[in-house]
Amino acid sequence: MYRGQRLRAQPTLLPVAEEEKESVKPRIRFLCWNAGGLSSVLYAEICVWMMQPKQQNIGIFMIQETHWDFTSDWVTDEWCLCHSATSKKGSGGVLIGIRRKLVDPSTIRWHDHVPGMLLQVRCQLGKQQLDIICLYQHAYLNQAGQSDAILMKRRQLWGSLESLLASLPVRSHVILGGDFNAQLRSESKIVGMGLLSKDLTEKEKEDRELLMQALARHRFCVRNTWGAKKYASTYFHPKAISQLDYVCVRQPLADGVAKQTRATSFPLAGWRSVGHRPLVGSVPIRWTPWARKQKVTQTSAKRDSSQLLWLSAHPGKQTISDLRDAVQDVGGTPPEKPSKPQLEAVDGLVLSCWDIRRAMVAAQRQFHQSMKFIFLFFWLKIKYQKAHRLLKRAMRARKRKQTIQLLEQAERAANNKDSRALFGVIRLLCPGGRAQRIRLRGGEGQLLTGAEECEALARYAQKLFADATYRELPLLPIPEEFF
Repeated sequence: MYRGQRLRAQPTLLPVAEEEKESVKPRIRFLCWNAGGLSSVLYAEICVWMMQPKQQNIGIFMIQETHWDFTSDWVTDEWCLCHSATSKKGSGGVLIGIRRKLVDPSTIRWHDHVPGMLLQVRCQLGKQQLDIICLYQHAYLNQAGQSDAILMKRRQLWGSLESLLASLPVRSHVILGGDFNAQLRSESKIVGMGLLSKDLTEKEKEDRELLMQALARHRFCVRNTWGAKKYASTYFHPKAISQLDYVCVRQPLADGVAKQTRATSFPLAGWRSVGHRPLVGSVPIRWTPWARKQKVTQTSAKRDSSQLLWLSAHPGKQTISDLRDAVQDVGGTPPEKPSKPQLEAVDGLVLSCWDIRRAMVAAQRQFHQSMKFIFLFFWLKIKYQKAHRLLKRAMRARKRKQTIQLLEQAERAANNKDSRALFGVIRLLCPGGRAQRIRLRGGEGQLLTGAEECEALARYAQKLFADATYRELPLLPIPEEFF
């Protein structure tokens, strides 16, 4: 009762918004980063970082500027890797990795359209075709005598990218990421407002328009430009920051979660004062990957060697077919293929470097409070340098230990007069040129699927072995002097 009136609860006049439900659409998470030189220590740090609980759902990574000098593809326990190198040593190099549990390694196709600068990898996620493109554009240097030559190289690379995007089928998911070394401008549905402004020359604006036209023509959306400007910088320097790295997808796939792609900080390469920050995001997958049925391995029958022993005890009473059947009944295991011993883990040393680095950052933020934090920072810096030297020493030691173990295997094989194992170990110690799988392409240089490769091989075989009509010649008698 209030002032003689009975008050009753009234229904809410305005509708209450329901809590936003988390999307149940399957997604795949990715990482895009310019490493600025991928050394063995930095590669070990990446492997450790990828195994952290929060990063184990990363299924794809694209790394630029590896500075490696070989072009090849290989498979590890966790990843399927493809790398393309430039002809100039110590420059360029792009690397794409896909989690092995996501794809079948035999279905991966790849092609380096511009060696060390533009790499395409095609795979199948269930029934969904996925094209991953890693790009590293030439850096623009505004120096006398170099700007025009570099602009020409940049135009050629933009043209190669345009041709590649035009050759992709509409049904294919596309993830385009890398170091574009370019400043974009805002445009509806293509580039958002989360950009860092920079004054450009007329030549740089013309170069930028080539990229903008390609993105607009093929309906791509730059995903890390839709957030706040404080997350926009992808390159840090003590004097300035800039935005050079981007990740692009088709506009229908650029949902709200995809537009949350942003540059993040991580503990890798903590000894550097300049460098790029990685872009981390996710892309939806239209098709749910079907679980492969596990093949049921049949247990082999009990081996019988009695027939082979009888034949060996009675020489001259066996035929080739009897001997073959007896050997098949006995069976046997194929000789073990030599392999490199596993490298010792350095996870503890890597994690200790990261912990010291975090303590350095925390002490640096407290400089304004007391002088003790300044001394603490320099003490931690010296400690970090010692830990980093210890990590590099451990990397060299485990590599040396692996080489010594291989030499011991070779010595044992030589003492046992096992030439097969001996030459297998020698190939591991002194590998020749990296073997590459034959990658068939279409008439315009595009990648082919497995079925299209079979059709291309069938057409080639029909053309190669097609018998032309010929006239049968009469058989002549054999001269008597031949007998």
